[in-house]
Amino acid sequence: MVIKVPTCPYALLLSICSIALCQEPNEDLVPPPPPLVDKIASPELPKLSAEIRHQFTSEEFTCLATIQSFPEELRSALFTFLKTSRFASPGEKFNATDVIVNDSLPGRRLIIAGISDEFAFVCYEHGGHGKHDHIILFRRTDKQKFIPVANISPNRLLRPNVQLIKSIINTKNYSYSQDA
Repeated sequence: MVIKVPTCPYALLLSICSIALCQEPNEDLVPPPPPLVDKIASPELPKLSAEIRHQFTSEEFTCLATIQSFPEELRSALFTFLKTSRFASPGEKFNATDVIVNDSLPGRRLIIAGISDEFAFVCYEHGGHGKHDHIILFRRTDKQKFIPVANISPNRLLRPNVQLIKSIINTKNYSYSQDA
């Protein structure tokens, strides 16, 4: 028996329910769910303390325009934290919605990044269902490694710059994010 599998999620659900009600379950008839693209939960990080917020906003940052311009230690810490190295540079195409048009495009796009003697931050757009922005703060260790100290989601950023990022951190105008 050949069953045509519908592509619409509602029709697929209706077909599965109909099959389940009409006959014995047969796992060969139900297609596997599509893989989640670039949607891996990141580890929980503690909330930012007033001390770290103050230290961060007191720093002088140098802007980094592309992922390729990051120091290797920062790039490695970011990719390890996010469990992906797929990033578009500012202005490049990326999969901005949950409708994946092109599998070769990443699901994240860099907005702005900065580095100082003590901290670094990476602000990026995260495509998918409900496109949103993230700011990941990193702190430099004494061995010049970067460790993530916060993963926050500000309200939608318009024309972000270092001063805006500092203001968001200083005024606590964000929520903590459990995905990355």
